[in-house]
Order: sequence, then C-alpha cells, then structure tokens
Amino acid sequence: MGPLFILLVLELLTRNVYAAPGRFMRVVQITGGLAGAIAGVPLLRSVPWHRADGPLTRLLGSVAIGAVWGFIIACLALDLLARETATQVRTVQVPYAVTSGWKNCGYGIAFDDEALRGRITVCGPRWHLPRQPDTGMLHVTETVGPWGVILNQVSLAVHP
Repeated sequence: MGPLFILLVLELLTRNVYAAPGRFMRVVQITGGLAGAIAGVPLLRSVPWHRADGPLTRLLGSVAIGAVWGFIIACLALDLLARETATQVRTVQVPYAVTSGWKNCGYGIAFDDEALRGRITVCGPRWHLPRQPDTGMLHVTETVGPWGVILNQVSLAVHP
C-alpha cells in the first residue's frame, strides 16, 4: 500500500510537467527499469503466486514487475526534477492540431513546444479546448527550466 501512495503523491506533484527529451532522460529511465528489475526479485519473493507457476515464471514475473515500477518511478523523478528547476515564466502562441484521443480523453491537442524542443499532446476537454477547428493557434503560458516545462495555462488564441 505504501508504494502506491508514494506513486500517487509523485503523480500529483508532477501534473502538467513535461521533462525535456534527450539522451540523459532515456539513460535515467532505462537505469531505473534495470534497477527495479534487479530489486524486484528479492522484494517480490513473498508475493503469493499461483501454485501452478514454476520458479522460472515467478522469477520472470518478479523481474517484469520490478522493471515496470523502476521505470515509472524514474519517469516521475525526472518530472519532479523538471518541476523543481523550472523558474522562468513565458507566454507564447503556437499552432496546434487536433489528434485522436486515448483512454479517458475524447481528443488531444498537439503542439510543438520550443522550450521543450519537442511535441506536447494535452487532453482537449481537460483544458477546455474545442474539438473544432482542427487547427489554429494556442496561447500557452508555461514555466521553463533546464530539465523541462510546466504547463500553467493552455487556451485558444485565435478562432478562425
């Protein structure tokens, strides 16, 4: 129960935070996954497995569960680093395009972020952005730092 609580708190602290993509970020994520995989073997030894599962299945299950947890914690730690180091507030207007949705989101709004040097896709209904028109301009207010950005406000700038 404790790890789930920690995961929930980290997720709430890193809402609307996007870590800058790059080689360093990928190395930290992969390292977190590997560390979790190694730590999962002794930590998940006492988990009650099905009787039909053999020792190899239990070992691979422990490694897989640990790797997923390590990867998730590394990603959230990078987002937390981005949140703690972001200090400069900036406001820009960027072109956007409507994209397909995902679980719990009917449609997405995608735009290129110059400070992040990458593409950000946000949930349109969550930010109260309309589905139509398919393209346009967004007014984005964000806090920028060396490790990523925090989206403060995303709104429709120009409605054709």
